[in-house]
Amino acid sequence: MYLPISGTTVARGPIDVVVLPSGPVAQTFHRGSYDTIPAAYEAVFAWIREHGLHQAGPPRELYLTGPDTATSADDYLTEVVVPLRRD
Repeated sequence: MYLPISGTTVARGPIDVVVLPSGPVAQTFHRGSYDTIPAAYEAVFAWIREHGLHQAGPPRELYLTGPDTATSADDYLTEVVVPLRRD
């Protein structure tokens, strides 16, 4: 999981602060249970292949709405981001 922040911060305790490289990404949003998130990955990787692009690093997920803020798993919202290589 990652959490975008602005400005400068210092890692404390079990939290690491990492600067992710800038560049193009493919992204999609998944609404629903975490059990069904593989469909979001299938869709974004299909889009990458269809456009002749290539993955540049590990995908990441940003949990915008989850069990701590939603009353139903149907309302979870997750952003799936896949970094792309510049070819």
